[in-house]
Amino acid sequence: METQPIPDLLVTKLGRPTKQELIELYWIQLQSDGQIAQKYQVEPETVIEWIIKEDIPLRDYYESRQINYHVSGGVPAVTSVILRSKMPYSAKITSVVLHFPPGCSGFVKVNLQLDNGTVIFPYEGDYLNLDSTTQEFTFEYFLKSGTNLDCKIQNADAGNAHDVQVIVSFQRLSVVSVK
Repeated sequence: METQPIPDLLVTKLGRPTKQELIELYWIQLQSDGQIAQKYQVEPETVIEWIIKEDIPLRDYYESRQINYHVSGGVPAVTSVILRSKMPYSAKITSVVLHFPPGCSGFVKVNLQLDNGTVIFPYEGDYLNLDSTTQEFTFEYFLKSGTNLDCKIQNADAGNAHDVQVIVSFQRLSVVSVK
């Protein structure tokens, strides 16, 4: 009697994303090819092939080394959100750019933390709270491949959503063998 393998029903691939989904993930959300590959359970090279096949322009070196934390339409009133990105490879964070539109002062707080709650940015406290500014902070922190990097945004304004944006730039670490 021949036995048939039982398919693993817990593992399902999402299939190939549409051109519009690729544009949303790659250009609007600024996800890396590695992040998209994790979502669709494929290799990063496959994602690049999809992007090229759909005639979507590739990002340059610096654009591809960023995580853009942003809630479309802004963080709703009296809401706290955690936006999570998994590092597709080992990297060193090099800078953090925060954009706070007018009206955020006293209402919106931002930090970067590991998924265990350890705050890694800002150094001097739990949160940053700015108003009507875009500010870049030089920052250095090393993350291993697979580490979750969370951006926590708290909006205490009872009447307004606030469209805060956090861009984390990083440099991929390469493994060098020593003989």
